Amino acid sequence: MRIYTLSGIDSTKYMNRFLQRIGEAPVVFNEDQTERSRKDILNGLMVQGYLASDVKVDKIIKKKKLKAVYHLYPGKSYQVKSLRCDIEDAVIRGILQKDSAESLLHAGMIFNSNTLDGERSRINTKLQDMGYYQFNKEYITFIADTVKGTYQVDLTMRIKNPARSSHHAVFKLGNINLVSSQASSRNLSLIPKDSVSYNGLNIFYDQNLYFRPSILSDNVKLESGDLYSLSKVQQTYDNFNRM
Repeated sequence: MRIYTLSGIDSTKYMNRFLQRIGEAPVVFNEDQTERSRKDILNGLMVQGYLASDVKVDKIIKKKKLKAVYHLYPGKSYQVKSLRCDIEDAVIRGILQKDSAESLLHAGMIFNSNTLDGERSRINTKLQDMGYYQFNKEYITFIADTVKGTYQVDLTMRIKNPARSSHHAVFKLGNINLVSSQASSRNLSLIPKDSVSYNGLNIFYDQNLYFRPSILSDNVKLESGDLYSLSKVQQTYDNFNRM
C-alpha cells in the first residue's frame, strides 16, 4: 500500500516542460540534466494517474555524439475506487454537499492530479464568491491510498480550518471607496481630499473628476453590506480597465 498526499503547490505539467525542449540546438551532454528530464517525464506520467510507471534512459554513443533515448513504461492507470470528504467546517461541509453535482471528482474516474487541482480551484472560487475572503487552496489537500494488488485508489479530500479557529470566517463589505488619482491608493496619506458620494459609492479624486459619478457607479459591481465576492471584484476591475 502506498499513500500519496497532494497539497499546496498546483500540479505542474512535467511532460509539457520536457517536450518544449525537444527541437532545441544540440548541447553538451549533461548527466544531471538528463536525470532531471527523466524525473520530469516520470512525474508527468504519475500526474496522469500512472502511479506504477517507470522511465529509463539509454545513452547511445556514436563517434563524438551521444543520443539519449527515453523509454517510457507507463503501465496501467489507477482509478478512484472510493471518494470521501473530511471537512472540518460544518457550514462549508453543507455548502459542498449541496454542490456535489458540480464536483469534478467521482468514484470510477482516472486518478489524475490535474483533475484534483481543478477541483481545488473550483471550490476555492465558489467559497471566495460566498464571502470567504481569506480562504485559499492551501486548506484543501488530498490523500490517495492505493489498494494493494490493484490499480485502485481510495481518495480522501480534506479541508482544514485555519489555525486556532473552529471555522472559516465570512466577510461582508463595508464602505466602497473609489480613488481616482495619480497617487497610489494604498498610501492613505496620498488619497485625494476632494470627494463625492453617489449611490453608496465614495469617490475620491484630484481636482477634476473626469467621469460622471453615475458612470463610475454603474461599473462597480460591489455594494456595502454584501458578502465579499471575488468574481464581482474581478468584474469591477475588468469594467474599469475597459474604460
